[in-house]
Amino acid sequence: MAFSRQLTSTEKIYVASDHILPPCVNTIILEGMGQWDPEEWARALSKAGKANPGSRLVMKSSFLGGQWVDSGRPPALSVVDGSSWTGYTPENAPFLTEPLRAKKGPTCEVVLIKGDPLRIAFRSHHAVMDGMGTILWMQDIFRALRGESLLGYPSRLTEFRLARSFQKKGRTPAPHHFPALTGKVMGDEPGSRWLRVTIPGQIRRILPRIAWILANEIWLANYHGCPVRFAVPVNMRPRGDNILSTGNLSNLIYLDITPDSTPETIAGDIKTQLANKHDGMLYWGDRFIRYFPLPLIENAMKKEIKAKQDTNLYRNSGIISNVGTVPLEDLAGGGFRTTNITGLPIGMGSLPFFLGIIGTTERTELIMGMANNLANGGRLEKILPKIADQLSSI
Repeated sequence: MAFSRQLTSTEKIYVASDHILPPCVNTIILEGMGQWDPEEWARALSKAGKANPGSRLVMKSSFLGGQWVDSGRPPALSVVDGSSWTGYTPENAPFLTEPLRAKKGPTCEVVLIKGDPLRIAFRSHHAVMDGMGTILWMQDIFRALRGESLLGYPSRLTEFRLARSFQKKGRTPAPHHFPALTGKVMGDEPGSRWLRVTIPGQIRRILPRIAWILANEIWLANYHGCPVRFAVPVNMRPRGDNILSTGNLSNLIYLDITPDSTPETIAGDIKTQLANKHDGMLYWGDRFIRYFPLPLIENAMKKEIKAKQDTNLYRNSGIISNVGTVPLEDLAGGGFRTTNITGLPIGMGSLPFFLGIIGTTERTELIMGMANNLANGGRLEKILPKIADQLSSI
C-alpha cells in the first residue's frame, strides 16, 4: 500500500503561508570540501526517498480535509553555481528561493552548490517536514552515499495525535499585544530577507540568553516594560517511543519576558514548561482548520497580517528556533566532507522575525529573517550583529 498520511491544520497553514510570503521552506546548508558526482547523489536520493516517503509527498486536498500521498518520485536534485554567494545574505543565491510546490511537487530537494567552500542545501516544504525531520532525511541520504543501511522514517504519526498522547490541556491564542523587534513597519516593500552571523565557539544556555537580549532590544525599539513574548519550537519526538518520522512533530512553548527576567529565570521557565508538557498544548483550531478551504485560510491570514502591520502589534514578538549542536562526523559521503552547518529562516509574513540557531563544537550560527518592511532601512543589518556581540559578552 502506498504511503499516505493526514494533512493537518498546521500543515495547511504552512501551505497558505507559502502562497502568501514564499518560501515557507526548511533549509539546512552544509559547507565543506571534496567533490561530488551528481549521478551518485541522484541514486542516493532515490534510495533515501524510498526509505523516507515523507520526502516524496504531494498534497491531495478535498472539500473537507486532505492528505499527503507518496508521489513515487524522488526529491529533486540540481547543481548550481554559487561561486559569487557569500552564504551570509540572500544576494546571488536565487536557487534558494525556488518554489517547492505542495500540490505538484517536488516538496523536497537537494541543491549542490559549486563554489569555495562547496555547499549543499537540503530544502523541504515546511508543510511536509519540520527542521528535525529535514535533518533526519539528510542523515539518511549520507548513509546511502556511504553504502550503509538506512534507518528510514516511514511513520504516519501527526503532531496532533502525538501531542494528544501526552497532553490533554489546550490553550487559547494570545491577543495582539506584542511589538516587533525592529519597531514599526516602514513602507510597503514586499518579500523578506535574512542575515547570518557566525560566533566562534559554543555558547552555554544560548536560548535563555538570547531571549533576554532580544527582549531588551525590543524595549529599546518600543518602550521599556511593554509585553514581550517569544515562541519556541520544541521537537516532540522524544515524547514517544522510537518515533521514526520526518514529519511535522514540533509544537510551541512561549516565553513571556518582563524587566525582572534574567537568563537564569528564563531557563527555569523553559525547564518548568517542558516538565509540565506545555509543548503538547494545542489550540482549538488545531482540530478544525484542516477542514477549511485553503483560499479561506489564505484570506483570513492576509487580513490578520494587515491588522498586525497596521497596529504594529503581534501575537508574539518572534520565533526563536534552537536546533542545537549538530555532529558533523556522519555528514560525509559521496566524496564530500562537511566542515560546518547552517540554515535559513522560514518565510512567514505573520511573524516579526524568525531567528534560527544552529552550530557545531567550533562555532554558532545565528540566522535571522524578517519581512522587508520590518528589515528595511538597515534595521536587520544593525540588530543581528548587535545581538551577536552581546551574546559573546554575557
